[in-house]
Amino acid sequence: MTIHLRVLAASLAAALSAAAPAQTPAPAKAPPADKAPESKILTPGDPAPALKVEKWLKGAEVKSLEKGKVYVVDFWAHWSSSCKTTVPHLTELAKKHKDKATIIGVAIWEDGKDPLADVQKFLTDIGDQADYSIAYGGKDGEMERTWMRASRTTGIPASFIVDKDGNVAWFGRTLDVDEPLQLVIDGKFDPKAAANEAKKQAELDKKVKDIEQRLRNAKQGGRTKEMLDATLELVKLQPKKYITFPGLAFKTALVDQKDADAAYAFAKVFVEGVGTEQKMWMDINAIAWTILDDPGVKKRDFEVAMKYALKAADMTAEKDGAVLDTLARAYWETGEKTKAVEVQERAVELVKKDNQLPEATKKELQATLDRYKRATGK
Repeated sequence: MTIHLRVLAASLAAALSAAAPAQTPAPAKAPPADKAPESKILTPGDPAPALKVEKWLKGAEVKSLEKGKVYVVDFWAHWSSSCKTTVPHLTELAKKHKDKATIIGVAIWEDGKDPLADVQKFLTDIGDQADYSIAYGGKDGEMERTWMRASRTTGIPASFIVDKDGNVAWFGRTLDVDEPLQLVIDGKFDPKAAANEAKKQAELDKKVKDIEQRLRNAKQGGRTKEMLDATLELVKLQPKKYITFPGLAFKTALVDQKDADAAYAFAKVFVEGVGTEQKMWMDINAIAWTILDDPGVKKRDFEVAMKYALKAADMTAEKDGAVLDTLARAYWETGEKTKAVEVQERAVELVKKDNQLPEATKKELQATLDRYKRATGK
């Protein structure tokens, strides 16, 4: 298996069984957002709820949200892999916006035998990577209810921006906080527009969640066309989020469910539509490679594989070694042996220059080139 499918395998091990969430979802013990006791939902433009934590653990204690100051209140948990990425990011934000915005972290959903000790140990271990005001919210703490559940936010890490008037200006994924924070600091943020955008996003999230469930059910039930249709719907709605789903969906249909007609029909619609529009070359390349190489394929259409391999190569300006490896294989299988050697030589040269690739991958592409040369007497 060459590099392009290794990349897919690493990122898509469970892609069709459970769509990768943008945030770590609330654990089962956390009360669901739709059963929060608040009569009013917290939306952008509303006054920010109070700060009320069990214990401040790091940085300066923030006793209250003062008018005239900008704050980022971030909810996280020490056990969340996503939060381990965003904590250093927030440290960078704190440095960037020093004296312009105060960053506050509140640990929630901690449920070990000694959750406070768990959070403290994490902060000790991470050291200077966490360099802003951080508190432990407490077991079933008030802020979990007044901020997270009141806003119907069900995943962490999640950030809330509080503007100089003391109102919630924005909330969402922590990794998306940079742009709205800068706008709030500059006084250019429109909370009404943000509220409308939040409403649209909530509607989109619900739609996406429903489609994801349909996709999982269809895959588990062996309903190939329904699975492929759901994949297309997701990619059209959010191409960046589902950028690697089509390649795996095609392989599932062609190899696992052995429905070649449905698989090839899906590939045609995807490649000629959103795949080309959004330049989703990785998926197009993966589809071509599955046709060319997967031992479980019963119906190989080499002409289709060539067409897609050429398209992926064009999208990457023939500068990606993995894509050229696929294209070389397509030339080989369609009888253009000399061309296959030429393209494989270029693929090998490209991967040699890539310091991020393991040596085993580079050796694999070289071995393929050697095999092509032996077979052609070069």
